[in-house]
Amino acid sequence: MDSNSATWTVVAAVAACVQALGILVIVWQIRADHERSRREKAAELILAWTRSMTHDMSAARKLSEHLDEVQNRAINDSRPVDVPKEHLDLIKICLLKHRDVLPPIDQDAEKITLSAEASSIIRWLLVSYLNTLESIFSAERHSIADSTMIQEQFNYLVEEQRGNTCLAKFRSAAGGDTVYPAIADLVMKMKAKKAPPAGKRRIG
Repeated sequence: MDSNSATWTVVAAVAACVQALGILVIVWQIRADHERSRREKAAELILAWTRSMTHDMSAARKLSEHLDEVQNRAINDSRPVDVPKEHLDLIKICLLKHRDVLPPIDQDAEKITLSAEASSIIRWLLVSYLNTLESIFSAERHSIADSTMIQEQFNYLVEEQRGNTCLAKFRSAAGGDTVYPAIADLVMKMKAKKAPPAGKRRIG
């Protein structure tokens, strides 16, 4: 091989390396842009969640978490239901815009009877809450929004020691994982992170 051929071979090899490096840089930039876009989308969704959340929706979530499966099913079916009187304050907040359906209070009774109309109003608050959550969690599930950011912000919804189950009983009454697949998926992920490592047990 003469010197000119060797020189062109070296030039061609260097050009190929430069081209490959350029492709790698483009791929890295695309991935970086994608990750930034996912973080930006997560931030937008979290802000939208904060703005959409109302006092009565939050109260409805807390009320539902306190009730059992039978009571949650009655609310989902918009049927009358008896609930412990200790939840009266939450009920008043849920029905703040509908004072005409507030249940009568018997001071000697241990329970309050919610009418079908009151149950329907609370059901709508819970469904609105879950539908908004499902939209946000769907973005996480399909890698449109950053999973780490979403999990950080919504982790409080899965604190079972505090009674927070992300409305598991109401979701079950409403159709379960088939109705809210993204919520079910992210709840499972967050629970897995909270679980102790295999072979270890929590003390206490």
